[in-house]
Amino acid sequence: MTVTNSIFACTKVMMEIQERFRVNIVKSRKIRGWSQKRLADESKIDRSHISNIETGKSSPSLQIAERIAIALKCDFSELIE
Repeated sequence: MTVTNSIFACTKVMMEIQERFRVNIVKSRKIRGWSQKRLADESKIDRSHISNIETGKSSPSLQIAERIAIALKCDFSELIE
């Protein structure tokens, strides 16, 4: 495998993880009956940032992802499965 192919494969995997994270945040939030504002308040993250994460406009740092998982009372691994 060439370096270019390795980078492409890694990028593809990261994009898939980000998509699963995004979908699972929305699903977990809606199961709880929470609005984006409620998730933002619980995780101490700006609501617009939650919106951008959920719509795929931005990717959360690991610290932000952890705060979201804690607010949703689930393991981070559950959000990327």
